[in-house]
Order: sequence, then C-alpha cells, then structure tokens
Amino acid sequence: MSDLLKFVSELWREFETERDRHRKSAIAKQLTETLRNNNLTALRVLLSYFNAMSRAPHILLVEDDREICALVTRFLQSNDIRVSTAGDGRHMDQALKDNRIDLIVLDVMLPGEDGLMICRRLRSASKLPVIMLTAKGE
Repeated sequence: MSDLLKFVSELWREFETERDRHRKSAIAKQLTETLRNNNLTALRVLLSYFNAMSRAPHILLVEDDREICALVTRFLQSNDIRVSTAGDGRHMDQALKDNRIDLIVLDVMLPGEDGLMICRRLRSASKLPVIMLTAKGE
C-alpha cells in the first residue's frame, strides 16, 4: 500500500470515528488539502478507499450492558462488519447524525427511553432496519 493511501486511510478512519464537530472539520480540511496537493492521484486513492469502505456494512449497536456490547461487537467485527455503539437513545441519535448506518441492533431494556419506544420513534421517521435484542429471560 502506498504511503499516500496509508495516510488517507488513517485520516478517513479518524474522520469516521471522531465525534467532536470541530476536530471532524479539521480532519476534513486535511483530507481536502491532501487531495489538492496530490491532484488526481490522491482523488483516485481516496475513491478507491471509499469504495472499499462502503462494502463493509455499518451496524449501530444500542446496548447499555458493557459485557454484552463487547461480545456482540467482537462477533460482528470478526465478520468484517463496522460497528458503532451507543448506550442509550440520546447517544444513538448522535451516532445516527454522525454516521451512515445500515442497520441498528437495539436492546429492549435501556435506561430512560426503552428500546420499544426508540423503535417506534425510529420507525416513524425512517425505514432503517432494526433488530431487537434482549437478554431478558422468558
């Protein structure tokens, strides 16, 4: 992999995971500057990377139990799926604003707004697929 591709890949990963708006803007400016300085070569590299990244589905796991969250995340990542996590509805809303999500895995029992209420709210505004998850017996 070329040094330019490695650099752009690292910047893009950092951009995708960054939650701070100002830092995200700074990373975007750095990506833009890299493209400008390297003309079409960098653009081709970046497009190639974006295409590769777009093949991996991105799942948002909404789960407040850290052990379950870690277990599900490890499983999904071991199957080449990108995973973002949120511990409640408020963090889920932010993750949906910050990322392009393909599917939500939603815990039924969450603090504050429970998973069923969140699912109803999502369904009224979106067609994003949701899989309900529960550790509750019976």
